[in-house]
Amino acid sequence: MSQLAAVIDSSPAERIVVIGDTNTRASEITNIKDSGLEVPDLPGPTWDSFRNRFNADSPRFKASFTRCITHPDVKIRDLKILEGKVIRNEKSFHISDHFALFGRMQL
Repeated sequence: MSQLAAVIDSSPAERIVVIGDTNTRASEITNIKDSGLEVPDLPGPTWDSFRNRFNADSPRFKASFTRCITHPDVKIRDLKILEGKVIRNEKSFHISDHFALFGRMQL
């Protein structure tokens, strides 16, 4: 949260968009929205250690750590969770422990 606050404070008049692995917990979303930013609902979890065994020894749970956080004038639509795997030497695997977030942005 402090890093996000620093970005906003350094550019208060800009249309800020932060998309990616923010490791933001559900409990932090209200504070982000209260600051005047938008946090679109996600269509599903961006972390699912039942389906994605990137870290084989991690505890199994689902959550949404990857987020899209925007200035109110920036509209995000068609958000999708991309769970794609890489296939190499006849083995398939995820290249990250988080699933990718994809959508369209209107400035």
